[in-house]
Amino acid sequence: MAILNPIDPSHPVAERELALRIARAIEGLGWETAILSRSLQVETMDPDGVLCLHPQVTAKLTHHPWLACYWNPPSLLKGASDTARVHGEAFELTFDAYLVSGSGLESHLAGLMAELGRDPPPACPFMSARPAPP
Repeated sequence: MAILNPIDPSHPVAERELALRIARAIEGLGWETAILSRSLQVETMDPDGVLCLHPQVTAKLTHHPWLACYWNPPSLLKGASDTARVHGEAFELTFDAYLVSGSGLESHLAGLMAELGRDPPPACPFMSARPAPP
């Protein structure tokens, strides 16, 4: 599984920490994973799927199945989505499926998709932590 973080991974921002945590969880399942930031890296890895941390920043870039992490506050997404549609850059509408973290986001996404006649499958991400070792 590829984790696409379109923000430069050398920058010490929250997305870097989030990508590292997700990668660790994926590896805990016994799956191969890599944190990538470019489509050529995805093509080279040829993963079974791509988990994109920022679907409003980049579109689906390869033939692989792409999952969009749809968890930013709806108020933040509303302005970004409106601006993107005006400029023809609604990247978030190019994904195969969406990991949606709440009913407000699901409604927002459904509204965007209705304009295109699409109804992509949303799924709720399951956040959990391993129990502390004894």
